[in-house]
Amino acid sequence: MKLRNLHNGHLFAAAAFLTPTLAVYLSGFLTPLLIVMAVALFGLSFRQNAKRLKISWIGAAFFLVLALWGGVSAFWSIAPERSLTQALDLLSLGACGLVLLAGARTLAPQERRLLGPALLAGLGIAALFMTAEVATGQAIYRLDHPLWGENKPLNTVFNRWTTVFALLVWPVLLLTHQKFRPWLAGAVLVLSFAVLVQLENSSSLVGFVLGVAAFFLSLRFPKRATIAFICLVMVGTALAPRIPLMLPDPKTLWTEMPGLSTSLVHRLYVWRFVAERIEERPFLGWGLDTGRDMPGRTRIIWNVGEGGEALPLHPHNAALQWWMEIGLFGAVIGGLFMVWTFVMVLRRRMERFPNAIFNGAMMTGIVIASLGYGIWQAWWLATLFLTAALLVSLTGENDPPPKPTP
Repeated sequence: MKLRNLHNGHLFAAAAFLTPTLAVYLSGFLTPLLIVMAVALFGLSFRQNAKRLKISWIGAAFFLVLALWGGVSAFWSIAPERSLTQALDLLSLGACGLVLLAGARTLAPQERRLLGPALLAGLGIAALFMTAEVATGQAIYRLDHPLWGENKPLNTVFNRWTTVFALLVWPVLLLTHQKFRPWLAGAVLVLSFAVLVQLENSSSLVGFVLGVAAFFLSLRFPKRATIAFICLVMVGTALAPRIPLMLPDPKTLWTEMPGLSTSLVHRLYVWRFVAERIEERPFLGWGLDTGRDMPGRTRIIWNVGEGGEALPLHPHNAALQWWMEIGLFGAVIGGLFMVWTFVMVLRRRMERFPNAIFNGAMMTGIVIASLGYGIWQAWWLATLFLTAALLVSLTGENDPPPKPTP
């Protein structure tokens, strides 16, 4: 293929193929993939007769305000250099993500046809690697990590790929919309559930199950379900610092229910520790990306299994991380951004099926962000942007507008 024939569809097909394959062993490379995609899309937009990239000004304002507030937090941060660095990272990643989403909206129908085969091929190759790892006890992984113990669970080794898979199920489901058959969509959901159960990543599994629940609710009640999700997001973000203190005492749970997962009980300890830190600085927070510098975070909790730190680098909850690091204002920004994503789904006035898929995907992402990973992790932000871009590109914004959702 000649370079002058390169178009946005080729770029998004490459991203659709590489996202699931990179996530198996090289999830950190999802961030360079996002950056390369953004630079390439921006460069192609200057070609003659190329469609202009329409950057969302609301999305741009969100990342600009978030980065500025994070940078300002360096004045009271317990790790000012880290706060400034993270603010710059957020600004650059946000810019790349917004360019990616703008490029996704420019795809013509003939360009979009490349995405489905590429995504399915990438997932197929990744599935082959994962099958081999399950069957051989992670033999391929241990070729590069010879000291890794054979008894380490899959959810520790491949937790990132499991998360990426749980999110990419939704673009795959969207592919069935072109010739929608209920049995095909049902088969995709059942097979995906079976894969997630086998890989034992609780956060991804819970996120997927709740995403499926949101999907079916949105199929039956498109507008009312979306409004309900918006209310849940607002209430959940507002009450995030109080909820851990309202939950049962982790030590009591561990004593009375010894069969509970140690990671779950440890997570309750972590959230309670974070809630206590939020009470100390509720308005301004401790500074952007200061989780690893939080006073008392290395205290070992011996009540759970072999013990664990009171705060292992980050709270494993997006809302709590906003409150702890950038205070009330930061939590408001984050909560409003999540609300805006649901509002954008309503404004697009899609048919019931793609509307439900968008809601299911967003619910999956929000739940995983509320149970695992630090919200500022670059690979995680890149994964969210790449998934959102695939969904937007597959919905066919340049097609004739569909009938409004009743």
